[in-house]
Amino acid sequence: MQKNLYYIISAVLCSLFFCQCKDKFTPKIESGNVNYLVVDGTIVPGLGNTTHITLSRTLPLDTDEKLIVETGALVSVEVENGTSFAFVEDKPGNYYGKDIVVPAGGNCRLKISTKNQSQYASAFVPVKISPAIDRIDYYIKNKDAQIYVNTHDATNNTRYYRWLYDGTYEYHSQFLALVKFDPATSTLVPTDFPFQDKMWRCWQKDINTSILIASTEQLAVDEVFQAPLKIIRDKSVEFSVGYSVYLKQYALTKEAYYYYFNLRKVTEQLGGIFSPLPTEVKGNIFCINNPKEPVIGFISASTESIKRQFIPRPMDWRYINTCGFPDPEYDRSKIGLAWIFSGGGYIVYEDNDPKKGSGYISSSCVECTKLGGTNEKPIFWPL
Repeated sequence: MQKNLYYIISAVLCSLFFCQCKDKFTPKIESGNVNYLVVDGTIVPGLGNTTHITLSRTLPLDTDEKLIVETGALVSVEVENGTSFAFVEDKPGNYYGKDIVVPAGGNCRLKISTKNQSQYASAFVPVKISPAIDRIDYYIKNKDAQIYVNTHDATNNTRYYRWLYDGTYEYHSQFLALVKFDPATSTLVPTDFPFQDKMWRCWQKDINTSILIASTEQLAVDEVFQAPLKIIRDKSVEFSVGYSVYLKQYALTKEAYYYYFNLRKVTEQLGGIFSPLPTEVKGNIFCINNPKEPVIGFISASTESIKRQFIPRPMDWRYINTCGFPDPEYDRSKIGLAWIFSGGGYIVYEDNDPKKGSGYISSSCVECTKLGGTNEKPIFWPL
């Protein structure tokens, strides 16, 4: 979601050029002052709870710069009765505060003071109570897997929901490394099972950046049924072994819900002549020094409902590896082996018939970490 927020101003400006054009047109856009503060996070009150707030700056459309984080700020949560809870910056642009206590029925707000002495504050907001998450599961449609969430509030008091979602999946390299090359002796050395397993089995993070919200305001009961979280496409590696969902659920006010609703409409639905026209996405944060300065973000306060769900590989799911077949390797001389393995790689099969030789393949087809994951098993992984 942060990435969407960073470029929200640029996306709106760019869409004004394109939404009226039937033919492809690339306008010359001069960069203006779009160095606006972006605030993302939800106040999570209660002893033992931690609130995370990220601060960054918007970027102009014609830049290759990466994320500009706002460091060295003073961040706090102020309760309406005057009590204040200071935050700590644990890494650049990320601030956290613990054990924020808000009295029952009380309101709170976020306050920010940046290094350049600009002062920002959100509106005072009530603390909403998030009900428990009922179920996380999936169904197959057109061979794709749709992961969803079910939840409800028996008191009919929530009505507006938001989710933050992280996924983790296990995947395997295509081949086991039966033999490895020892550059010190220019010889081939058999590997043992622990080495093979370490090279073969990996886990990858899958962070969802979509805006995940739902409303039950039009329903007689406050029940969310199969709200979509993520689509895993047919034959994707994410379901090749198993997939773990870590979901956080928050209750929103009506104003917060429509802020995210409009933000999603602007950032995810633009692109065609019949797409919705850009709308002003106005949050509840303002600059005290300069009330006319735009600030991107909306601060809510809610208890946090958390659920982790492991989803095993569906019975009929097929994942196709793309490494192909190993190349035959015949020359076992030290010079020959040194030349073959100069760029890495492993022997993945051997044959007693010297005419058939053995199979050599690149390291990316054996070392699963080459595909971006880690071979350290997560503590929550069930298998």
